[in-house]
Amino acid sequence: GKAFDVGVGTRKAIDSLRDHSIHPTHAGGATEKDNGNGATMRILPLCYLLADKPLEERTKVVSEVSSLTHQHVRSLIGSTYFIELAIAFLQRHTIPESIRIAQENTKLVFGNERELSHYNLLLSDPSIIRTVPQVDIRSFGYVVHTLEACVWTLLQTQSYREAVLMAVNLGDDTDTIGAITGGLAGIHYGIEAIPKEWIDALARKKEILELIQTFRDSLQ
Repeated sequence: GKAFDVGVGTRKAIDSLRDHSIHPTHAGGATEKDNGNGATMRILPLCYLLADKPLEERTKVVSEVSSLTHQHVRSLIGSTYFIELAIAFLQRHTIPESIRIAQENTKLVFGNERELSHYNLLLSDPSIIRTVPQVDIRSFGYVVHTLEACVWTLLQTQSYREAVLMAVNLGDDTDTIGAITGGLAGIHYGIEAIPKEWIDALARKKEILELIQTFRDSLQ
C-alpha cells in the first residue's frame, strides 16, 4: 500500500490532480525545469497501441499521455521521438534506419519549433552520435540526456545483454536509463535475446506476466 521513489515530476502531477479542476493532461509540469525522464520511462507500451495509426494521431496520443506528468514541449518532443523509434523497431528496421525514421517523423511533427535545437545530437546522422566518447554521454534524469544515452548505447552494442549492461554501467540514473534502453533493445532483439536467468530472477514475475497478457488481450 505504499509507493517509493515515484519521481519529483510524477509526485507533483499527483498533487495537482487532487485539485479536481485540473484536467489530467494539464497535471504535468510545464516549465523548463520539468523535463525529467519520467514520461519517457512509462510510455513505451503506446508503440504497440499506435503502430498502425497515422502520424498525427500517434503524436496526439503520445502528447496527451506524456502531459499527465510532463507537458513541456521539450518533453513532448522526447516522447514523440522515443515512440517513433520504438515503432520503427517493431517494423523490423535496423537501429540506424529506426533512428532516421524517428528523426524524420519528429521533425515533421514539430517543424520549426525552437525546442528542437535541444535535440541536435539525436537529430543528426547516427554515425555522429555513435562516435561520441563515452565520457561525453551524460546519463542523468534530464529527458534529452536520457535519450542520448539510450541511442548511443544501442549503437555501441549488438545484443540485448550488452545494451542493458552498458546502459546501467553508465551510472547516474541507472534504473531509468537501463529500463528505457532495455525496452527498446527488447523490441529490437526479441524476447528470446533476454537472458533467461534475468527473467527468472524477477520479483513478482507471475503478476508481471499476467499484466503482459492482459495488455496483449486489450490489443486484440
